[in-house]
Amino acid sequence: MHALIGDEMGIGKTAQAIVAAQALGASQVFVICPKMLRYVWDREIQGWCGSQERIQHIRNQADSVSIDCRWHILTYEQLVSKQETWTFENSEEESGPQACPHLEARFCAM
Repeated sequence: MHALIGDEMGIGKTAQAIVAAQALGASQVFVICPKMLRYVWDREIQGWCGSQERIQHIRNQADSVSIDCRWHILTYEQLVSKQETWTFENSEEESGPQACPHLEARFCAM
């Protein structure tokens, strides 16, 4: 599922998005936000979902997306006008139950 919440500032879009992801049972959630809001999202995710939630901050284009984390936070600035490929890493060995050597996510920003 893909969603875009277009409410005005202060309405509670962050909480809406987190609760929607929880309700849908989303296994991977990518949060794309302004750089100054990365840690606000981190705090809100932990507040709504609990401190056991695995959150990855993607800090640059070289970072791989870890499938061990449910939440992935990246900034608008990291999305560029050309297509970039983000690869998923698995901390378990290739033969492990969650091994996904060919899994990747593609983002395209215009």
